[in-house]
Amino acid sequence: MIDFLILRCWEKGWSGAVYRGSIVIALLAQAVSLLIYAKAFGFSRRRAVTLFILIYPFLFFWMYFITWVEFGFTSWGTKFMLRVYMWIPLIFIPYSKLLKIPYGRLCDYFAPGLALSSLFGHIACPFSGCCYGYPCSWGIYNPVLRERLFPIQWIECAASLAIFIFLVIYLRKNGYDCRGRALALFLVLFGAARFIGQFFRDNTKLFLGISELAVCAFFTFAAGAAMLLIIRRCSSQTE
Repeated sequence: MIDFLILRCWEKGWSGAVYRGSIVIALLAQAVSLLIYAKAFGFSRRRAVTLFILIYPFLFFWMYFITWVEFGFTSWGTKFMLRVYMWIPLIFIPYSKLLKIPYGRLCDYFAPGLALSSLFGHIACPFSGCCYGYPCSWGIYNPVLRERLFPIQWIECAASLAIFIFLVIYLRKNGYDCRGRALALFLVLFGAARFIGQFFRDNTKLFLGISELAVCAFFTFAAGAAMLLIIRRCSSQTE
């Protein structure tokens, strides 16, 4: 059934629209997450919408910019939000100061939505034939390569869903006052999941089976780990 839908979309020329639709849904998922958690974090819904409008376009701009730099100022290359996540702890610092929102609260506020948007942003990849795994007899049919491939895209979606559920429980358990730990944990868990997932992707490897995006995933993990250490040190100094 899934193979039929993928092939049908490809033959009808709908694959691009399905993929772009998933990106729109991913953006809406982040916006909805901010609206749902606005009251828990002490924000009005208008404030939630304002934060989304001010921050998310910049994240997309940063994705394009660093990709342009990476490709030697000659191409926009491939667009992956994975390139952006490692920078979020730094990006949120000026936003926190300008908007006069405690840094930790701003970080925790966005964390669940980042996991949710990653889930929806990746779910339509098999329809466009991208982000595929290695040949696999029981895998998903790839309309570009015309063979069955390991469904790493949807496994990574499942990982994002698991991270989202974990963050929802973690935030609720801690009264939505985690001092930035929710974002740090997202970066650690998401970075680890995507780093492992890259070894199941059939993409260009730089060294030792490690791809460019695996490097990005490693630094995402490292950024989260560093953030956890800094939060722990700051917490111990204030006690």
